[in-house]
Amino acid sequence: MSADNNQGGAGLELLDVSVRFRDGDEYQSILHGLSLSVQRSEVVSVSGRSGSGKSTLLGVAGLLRTPDSGSINVAGNACAELSNRDRTTMRRDHVGMIFQSAELFPSLTAIQQLLLIADIERKSTKSNMTKATDLLESVGLAHRLNHRPGQLSGGERQRVGIARALMSDPAVILADEPTASLDPERSEEVMGLLTTEARRHNAATVVVSHDPAHGAFMDRSYRLENGQLHLI
Repeated sequence: MSADNNQGGAGLELLDVSVRFRDGDEYQSILHGLSLSVQRSEVVSVSGRSGSGKSTLLGVAGLLRTPDSGSINVAGNACAELSNRDRTTMRRDHVGMIFQSAELFPSLTAIQQLLLIADIERKSTKSNMTKATDLLESVGLAHRLNHRPGQLSGGERQRVGIARALMSDPAVILADEPTASLDPERSEEVMGLLTTEARRHNAATVVVSHDPAHGAFMDRSYRLENGQLHLI
């Protein structure tokens, strides 16, 4: 199930994906025959009204939710029919997640947040420290390695979140409104950093965002409506 994260081509492919949920005695479709292909080093955004299915889309792409039909490929691996255990392994090894509020552990320092990811993956501790330090330096936090979330600004916490998502060398990065809690200046700064690092690390990246200004950082932008993606 392993894949070379340095290869080109599509990092994420969703083909004819449908998801429905039960509403009383009926079923409602939230994703309907949706298809999306994101190449390595490519960054795309998805917007849409509340309830349009953006979170469901990220859940399917991140192997957190199994669609009712359709196929999912991550780093060249077919994932729709995997067991729960294999899906967890694929997600751990190939998918990096960035959340709206960073979701950092309050008691861990910035560098410990990254080392925890490496520990979960059971990778060499000696090289992990160098890698974690380099990643935090790359996002401008060389002077904040040993600070806990409560000592960091909102923008700094999101920078840690970006570095943490890159710690596993993911083929795919999924970001859910990563700048929603930031002011416009910090929002632009963090989005610029996220897209730059995602491309530098050769990740296929999907960003859910409502900010039109973020379109300048994207290779493509979509709107999710009536269960399908429409190119903006």
